[in-house]
Amino acid sequence: MISYKDMTFCNSDCLNAECDRRYTTEIHNNAEVWWGNSHAPISIANYSSICEDYIGKDDEQKDH
Repeated sequence: MISYKDMTFCNSDCLNAECDRRYTTEIHNNAEVWWGNSHAPISIANYSSICEDYIGKDDEQKDH
C-alpha cells in the first residue's frame, strides 16, 4: 500500500515537537498537496506505548 512519505506517523498525545513521526496539520496539508486532493493515504498509529522519546501531558518523559 502506498502512503505519504512511505512511513507511519504517530497520533498520540505526545508533546515532543521534534519528533519526525508526529502527525501534524502540516503533515496532513503536505500529504494533500502531494496526493492532489483531501483523500491522501496517510499511515497513522499511536506509538506512545513503545516510543522512548514519548513525552506525556504531564511533561515528563515516559520510562521504558
